Amino acid sequence: MKTFLLIIIAYLAFSLQTHAQTYPSTDGNGNKIYYRIVNANHDYANKCIQDNTSNSTYTFFVNDYDASSTKQQFELVANPKDPSQYYFRNRSSRKYFRNTFVTKDLFNFIKPTADKSDAVLVTVTPLGNNQVTLKLTGSDGLTYFLNAADANSINQRVFSEDALDSRYAWYIIDATLDPSTGIEAARIAPDINAYCQNRHIYVTGCTNYSVHDLTGKEIPSTGYYSPGIYIVRTPGKNFKISVK
Repeated sequence: MKTFLLIIIAYLAFSLQTHAQTYPSTDGNGNKIYYRIVNANHDYANKCIQDNTSNSTYTFFVNDYDASSTKQQFELVANPKDPSQYYFRNRSSRKYFRNTFVTKDLFNFIKPTADKSDAVLVTVTPLGNNQVTLKLTGSDGLTYFLNAADANSINQRVFSEDALDSRYAWYIIDATLDPSTGIEAARIAPDINAYCQNRHIYVTGCTNYSVHDLTGKEIPSTGYYSPGIYIVRTPGKNFKISVK
């Protein structure tokens, strides 16, 4: 069985902020909550990020869903200064994502660390349909997004507005659920709508949203807008709004 490795692709995109901690690390009784990170692309269905650490290998990659594997389960430790950012800590190895990478056979691997001081914060950005991108800053200062892919797509660039359902898109689901059940549960979203009226943009069913121009730059979410096309991002849906 062919194993698809997790590679990191650097590309220019914009950063979106969420305004509440979406993935708590403990439940109401103080018990740890663990998550699986499952790729949203059809070609990589049921592929989960997994810790591949061994005596000679120190990497994270993606592999087929394994219900019994704690190597595919992660605790998300929130950044108290920015609730859209998390440290990803593996349940089995207790290692975090690190901001340095190892290259082998044309693939780039995330290098884990046992020391939280060396761990990298991952920004979780909603794409819609409860899919997210996972962004981090490498030791080289470049921005990287987690991408499940093979060698043929290493140099491929994907812009954020095209990331939905792509290899750059992920579901973060309860680790006690299999991907099919967990993804269906994650897709449940409130009835969100966005529209333009008198050169104002209004969003109903959601207060956690942002407005961007077509270059990806975030702009104020209130006030008059110049004629053009704008992107409204919400945790459940994305909208292209035409202002005339």
